[in-house]
Amino acid sequence: MSILKKTMLSVALTFVFVGSALAQDMTPEAKESYSLGASLGNYLSSQAFKQSELGAPVNMDLVVEGLMDALKNKSKLSEEEIVTSLNTRAEKLNQLHEAKVKEVKEKKPIDFVGLRKRFLTISTCLMAAIILCAAVFGVRLDTEFTGGAMITLSYQGEISTSEVQKTASTALENNGLTLQTGENVATGEQTLKISMPGNETVTTDQVENLLTSLNEQYPDNAFAQLSLSNVSAAMGTKFLQKSLVAVVFSLLLILLYIGFRFKKIGGLTGGLMAVLALLNDLMVVFGTFVLLRTPLDGNFIAAMLTILGYSINDTVVVYDRIRENRALMGKKTPFEELVNHSVNQSARRTIITTVTTVMALGVMCVVSKLYGLDSIFTFAFPLMMGMLSGVYTSLCVSTSAWVLWNDRKSKKAETKKA
Repeated sequence: MSILKKTMLSVALTFVFVGSALAQDMTPEAKESYSLGASLGNYLSSQAFKQSELGAPVNMDLVVEGLMDALKNKSKLSEEEIVTSLNTRAEKLNQLHEAKVKEVKEKKPIDFVGLRKRFLTISTCLMAAIILCAAVFGVRLDTEFTGGAMITLSYQGEISTSEVQKTASTALENNGLTLQTGENVATGEQTLKISMPGNETVTTDQVENLLTSLNEQYPDNAFAQLSLSNVSAAMGTKFLQKSLVAVVFSLLLILLYIGFRFKKIGGLTGGLMAVLALLNDLMVVFGTFVLLRTPLDGNFIAAMLTILGYSINDTVVVYDRIRENRALMGKKTPFEELVNHSVNQSARRTIITTVTTVMALGVMCVVSKLYGLDSIFTFAFPLMMGMLSGVYTSLCVSTSAWVLWNDRKSKKAETKKA
């Protein structure tokens, strides 16, 4: 802490503890005299702080000493020395101020709005590429969405999923099953989830036969049954429909929230553009599952809903800045300039927050891969991709689409007038 800040803090504390006690016993005339001193002190404190922030430090002890000496008519400097010193300081302050202004001017903001068509083109091409990949590679759905049987086992040590899959396929007489390793959060046990899509159910006798085969083949892994679930195709489809309804309902609530909160700056339009940006983020999560060849399951829905909340938070920060700057800069400021200024102010905070979160998710992805925790990886990695998309869409897509919409609206209004 600087000398100036320490002095100001001590003076403030003195006023709080001493001044509050004295103020109660003051007469009206005494309060007037005291107010003159307090007003002068506030002014000096404010000026000293501003000058120190500019780069010209102030010794508050000497300021107080000079003030007291002047009041007693015992100044240690002549009038000529005082004027000369003040003029010198004024020149120094002017130079510092000019340097500060020059630094701000030289630091040109990024023209986010000027690149709006490029940003929107990139976003459109990305979504088209994801749809193309889904059409080429296909979309895989987990058993909980398509129906079938799910067997969850616990095991110890390390396993080869490819070898275990062969043994399980033979024991269950099913070549279409898939395996996914994970960890039981409650007990800390390693888990193996065996999914068998289709209409056939699995009996307890089949599970016992599976455990016998696995423990005979891999005695050191000590396989044991944790759960068995048979899901009908109708139930799986119903669960998928309800999950998608939850995502759509979340988007609708977000639209209403943005429209109401930012109604003074055209919140409904901003809400529509925010939802458009969120759809881009959801497509990135979907595309990650497709490219990883991972079946869409509960992790997919969880990642989608998490991204909705995280990404809209970044968008709200930008919109908040737009609303504040509209009040500061006035209604005459062009919307493009307003948005660009606001995005530049919000970019640093948004990027730093996202990078911090992405780094944590990156560590989670590495650890889950090292320890073979597929269930964690298939949640953390798509979520990480969605967050990277979220910071891009919040700063570049939603605002760009909003400005483009506003431009077209203004042109239509001008055409009607003409």
